[in-house]
Amino acid sequence: MANLELANIFTDIAEIKKSSDVSRTVIANLVTAARTLRDIPDSIEEVYGSGRLKELPGMEGLAHELISEYIKTGSIGIYEELKSVYEEDLIRLVRLSGFGKRRMFAIYGALGIKSLEDLKDKLTGKNIGEKIFNIIRDNDLLVSKDGSFYADRIRESINYLESVRFLYPRREIELYLDEIISGIGRIKGVRKAVVVGSLRRKKYAVEDIDLLVLPEFNKHAYNLQESKKLLEEVKSLKFIKEFKGIDLRPESAGGRFGTRFGIEVEFIISSYKNWGKDILYTTGSRRHIKKIEDIAAKKGYMKNGRIEIGGSEAVNGGQGKEFLSDDSIFEKDIYGKLGLQYIPPELREDMGEVELAGKNSLPLLLKLEDIKGDLHVHSTWSDGTLSIDDIIEKIKRSRYEYLAITDHSPGNYYGRGLDARALKEKTSYIKSLNSKFKDFRILMGSEIDIKGVGKIDYPDEIIKKLDIAIGSMHSSFMNPEAENTAMAVSAVSNKYLDFIGHPTGVVFGSRAPYFIDIEKLIEAAAENNKALEINSYFMRLDLNEQNARKASEMGVKLVINTDSHRPNNLDMLGLGVDIARRAGLEKKDVLNTMSLDELMDWKRQRF
Repeated sequence: MANLELANIFTDIAEIKKSSDVSRTVIANLVTAARTLRDIPDSIEEVYGSGRLKELPGMEGLAHELISEYIKTGSIGIYEELKSVYEEDLIRLVRLSGFGKRRMFAIYGALGIKSLEDLKDKLTGKNIGEKIFNIIRDNDLLVSKDGSFYADRIRESINYLESVRFLYPRREIELYLDEIISGIGRIKGVRKAVVVGSLRRKKYAVEDIDLLVLPEFNKHAYNLQESKKLLEEVKSLKFIKEFKGIDLRPESAGGRFGTRFGIEVEFIISSYKNWGKDILYTTGSRRHIKKIEDIAAKKGYMKNGRIEIGGSEAVNGGQGKEFLSDDSIFEKDIYGKLGLQYIPPELREDMGEVELAGKNSLPLLLKLEDIKGDLHVHSTWSDGTLSIDDIIEKIKRSRYEYLAITDHSPGNYYGRGLDARALKEKTSYIKSLNSKFKDFRILMGSEIDIKGVGKIDYPDEIIKKLDIAIGSMHSSFMNPEAENTAMAVSAVSNKYLDFIGHPTGVVFGSRAPYFIDIEKLIEAAAENNKALEINSYFMRLDLNEQNARKASEMGVKLVINTDSHRPNNLDMLGLGVDIARRAGLEKKDVLNTMSLDELMDWKRQRF
């Protein structure tokens, strides 16, 4: 996890240096370097050792110096100096809150805060909002909101920090799965290992990795001693760092292990007899399992506290003649005997899916291949590193009908936004590109900053000429809910904007969501026939499944995009599709499942 740890440190340093004499270019490079660290699939140690570091975006100047220091010493001096004064959580809150270094450090100093617990304690004090207001004012800082807003924002930022403390972005964890699965697969007698738990349910962030393991020695009966020996062998795998504990039951043995990747793995040893049931139970969720157990009990299929349904063994007749590769076939047998449709893992959260399955009314979930194109991509015209060759290659590989290049607008300095002249040059460039291709179309777009109520970064006469116009807020973390909501709703009311990008502004572990009434935004989108984005970048995944479900239920189209800035970001669309599937979305609910002609017709309906 060194890449993610370093990326967080870089964003913290960049945030803290914004109010110093460091140039904006240096800060922009740190931000770029942080994104590079998050996105590269190789460990930073491997990249540095191979001499490739300076080839990567943002990895020059200060960023290169800091990484070199980290590789050589295991720490970064300027960050350690900060940690000697403030607990790391307090440093992280500077960026999470959006307040900036000067405000937060002034608050810490005036209130004598040295730890997160100190801060939480002070926030319970009488008149704390007024005290924070006076601290900011007395330090000659801009006080644009009342004191209660500042106190509430800090509280919400702390709540967000604590809510993700032991979680990891799923995409980051999945980078290690091949090595883990192939590692245990090389142990003699292991027939198969499959991912279960929250990873199989495609949650956007996970606490650990759960793997269900099928060994040959559990073919005819469960051999507890051999299962324990297998867990002992796991300790020798090169990615295992420490043994955490073992859970032994009559027909189940599980061991938890710490790994050098920084995340825990639980290996659960199954058997041929119980393979189907074990997949079901270890996938979860607990609430979902409890709901189907209630049905099983009524039908007489519960025994010794578990669902017992014959015919779900992992091999024909339980004799090991032929191992089936489609593990869901065993679960389908269980669901079928309970009188239920097969419920895909993404829906197993007790959100009404069991009741729908009982009525044969589950949604026909969206599939990745239903997507016709990506409508949010940044290129070298602004802060992306994607070349036109990268983009064309992705279009052809995914058989897209279209892809929109949507670089930033001029108000986004750190995003190197395009002024009107540059936008005109880009429009001509894309027009010339499209003359070369017949099977797809590059759409001219922009991600346009929402600057205030009724204020967006380009005038209407420019926006209406764009193929795709995204409205996004990038600097609204210092606004109360009413102001942010009014800004977003006013943007939705502009007939030339097509959808709102990353509507809550959250960046996993780095930015708490800004205050916004998401239901009012959804209502406005419904009234104005606008879409809301599910941003597939693995650190965003915004909207989440709860809000995507709300939007769909109110008739709002969702649009699933990557917000790509790097070539490998283009392949993250599946993460957004997973959010849509967890929200129960079908093909008809998603804007970019439309053909190009249908998409343009949808847009023209507003003019």
